[in-house]
Amino acid sequence: VVRAAFSAIANHEIILPRGRSCGINISGQTLSDVGFLEFVVDALDTSTVTPESICFEVTEEAVYEHFANARRFIEVLHGMGSRFALDNYGSAPGAFTRLRDLPIDFLKIDGRLTQNLAEDSVNQELVASMIRLADTMRFRTVAEAVEGQEDFDTLRDLGVDFAQGLFISE
Repeated sequence: VVRAAFSAIANHEIILPRGRSCGINISGQTLSDVGFLEFVVDALDTSTVTPESICFEVTEEAVYEHFANARRFIEVLHGMGSRFALDNYGSAPGAFTRLRDLPIDFLKIDGRLTQNLAEDSVNQELVASMIRLADTMRFRTVAEAVEGQEDFDTLRDLGVDFAQGLFISE
């Protein structure tokens, strides 16, 4: 997937507007592979793709299951200029405890918290607190699974930075 994404960017099959990046999801199994970091660094070094044009997405659960490897992976590639999104945030217990130990750029709020948000005052408060925390820590927020105008409007009113889901585009 990494090679294919880098090739598509290099061959202009994926066009990235200035300041935007291509998201690549990294699984927990991949994070546990100590050789994967070296592979990605080598792939970046030998391609024309700039680290800034890549945003690696790692799930909260995978990071916490493989914290030492995940932290090293994030620190090294973030140090090279790549961006990081903590995906499905809010889905694991103790979500706030290790957040400050990760140099990430985006906090992706789990879709289970953003669906039917307009009618769910508890999830509204959870999402609002995540957005406030992200703002304090200078992370950008992404709401997952936005499927309707009401949820989009509620998320916009709460101050989310970006939204993804069927309402935005298939």
